[in-house]
Amino acid sequence: MTAPLTAPSSQATGRVGAAPQRFLVTGGSGFIGRALVSHLLMAGHTVTVLSRQPAGAARRLPAGSRITESLQALPADAVFDVVINLAGAPILGPRWTRARKRVLEDSRIGLTQRLVVWLATRLQRPRLLVSASAIGYYGADAPGSLDEDSAPGSDYAAQLCQRWEMAARAACDLGIDTACVRLGIVLGHGGALPGMRLATQAGLGAVIGSGTQMQSWVHIADVLGALNWIARGHSGQGGAASVYNVTAPGACSQAEFVRIAARVLHRPTLLRLPGALFRLALGEQSALLLGGTEVYPKRLLQAGYQFRHRDLHGALASLWQ
Repeated sequence: MTAPLTAPSSQATGRVGAAPQRFLVTGGSGFIGRALVSHLLMAGHTVTVLSRQPAGAARRLPAGSRITESLQALPADAVFDVVINLAGAPILGPRWTRARKRVLEDSRIGLTQRLVVWLATRLQRPRLLVSASAIGYYGADAPGSLDEDSAPGSDYAAQLCQRWEMAARAACDLGIDTACVRLGIVLGHGGALPGMRLATQAGLGAVIGSGTQMQSWVHIADVLGALNWIARGHSGQGGAASVYNVTAPGACSQAEFVRIAARVLHRPTLLRLPGALFRLALGEQSALLLGGTEVYPKRLLQAGYQFRHRDLHGALASLWQ
């Protein structure tokens, strides 16, 4: 999906690869962000992280990270080749009250809108904005195998993702290529997986509801690999828009996910938790656990990206053994 829009007012140069690049990362102190910042620094790039809590970010991020508390605090002559926007409050957590929804929306849509407004003020703009989204874009329980051309869903999480992506694509009008990455369940030493490991080790791994809901997952190594691949593939086309599903081509049911996790840890799977329990406790948010979609990374595969982890057993074993 490419749309030629307004030509850039200034030419940004460089590609991710042998030559060092200048990155600005929002959400850089989160689970994915910390891994990405470390990955970029090890590759010799310069990384600036936007964080509202710079002291805490400095403790969590590797040495060499540059941290700014606000976009306005960055020097007027600061130049970035690529901006990676990962900011967003955890969607699975407190019940989705009106106040919580405002937090979710401002941390995604609001921050992205403010980022684009700031980009418009730069004399030299980046060639690429990579902005996070999620496979929730397709809805909680859309049937069949879905790819980037599949229709969006209509539930709250789907609408949130759609508005988030729309906010990011406003950067195309500034002549900045924009790639939205729809992330699946990210497996790594952070996020939800450590808690799942503890439960599984204790013999408390459980099938949730019917267990037939699909789980589209991706290993953190492939998130980093895909982000690098996308950044390398965009040399700057004057405002092209694209979207990528970042999911392993090996989705499975929730019941199968639990069984494989238990097998990796040599533990039994004995529990089944009724869906009504989650609907009562989480309300509207329960759709994230009781629903599920099979999302296929068609565009990454067409572009030639080779996943390091296509098999769930191997992916979990690489993290847990």
